[in-house]
Amino acid sequence: MSDATFLQAGREAVGRFAGRLKELAGSALRDDRLKAEGRLRRQQADAEHEARRLEADAEQRQAEAEVRERSAQLTAERAELQAELENERDRERVAAEEARQEAAVERQTAEQQAELRRREAELRQATAKAEREAVVEHARDEAKAAREEAAAEALKRDARSLG
Repeated sequence: MSDATFLQAGREAVGRFAGRLKELAGSALRDDRLKAEGRLRRQQADAEHEARRLEADAEQRQAEAEVRERSAQLTAERAELQAELENERDRERVAAEEARQEAAVERQTAEQQAELRRREAELRQATAKAEREAVVEHARDEAKAAREEAAAEALKRDARSLG
């Protein structure tokens, strides 16, 4: 109970007491005006007490309404924060999935590049082998042509000597 409330309650009690005294004095003195004034003073004190009680009730209801409103605000803020947290988690999951996919693409690219290098090496080996075989074949062909040319020359000489 605050000091102001305590003082007000004291004033009301004094007012009721004073009103009751006036009322009793009016009865004892057979003074209806004093009696009525005492009753009026007690009623005024009772009305002030009732007004203070109603005001306190209203303040209590207002405080409860403010608590409910703040609770609703906190609930809304918590829901908003929860949604933000869930969004952040979703972004993290998406980023992790993108990183996994990127790593898979990099692995696949590396595998494809390794396969391409292997095929290029095979092609170089096959080309080198074909070139060697072509050189050998060319040398054979030249040797054969030289032999055939020598044989033709020999035949020409033989034909000239016979003829």
